[in-house]
Amino acid sequence: MDLHDEFLNSGTDLNFQDWLCENLTLARKEKRKRKRIKQLTLKGDFVAIFETITLAANETGCNRRAISRAALGHAKTTGGFKWEFEEITT
Repeated sequence: MDLHDEFLNSGTDLNFQDWLCENLTLARKEKRKRKRIKQLTLKGDFVAIFETITLAANETGCNRRAISRAALGHAKTTGGFKWEFEEITT
């Protein structure tokens, strides 16, 4: 079944373009999961956990992108710490 068939079977009052836009937006939001960020010592000991990278950056003075790169494994450390993502399950 293609998207147009799915649209036709949805029973919506929206036109195809609006329906497609709405469904793509929902799919993007679903795909993008919120993650906490864990701050660890260089030895791997837990230091702190933050709800967002932005909060971690504000609290530690580290660059937000640098924290993200370290958590993704593109850099080993930033600001003298290791960083890891923790997925939030809802």
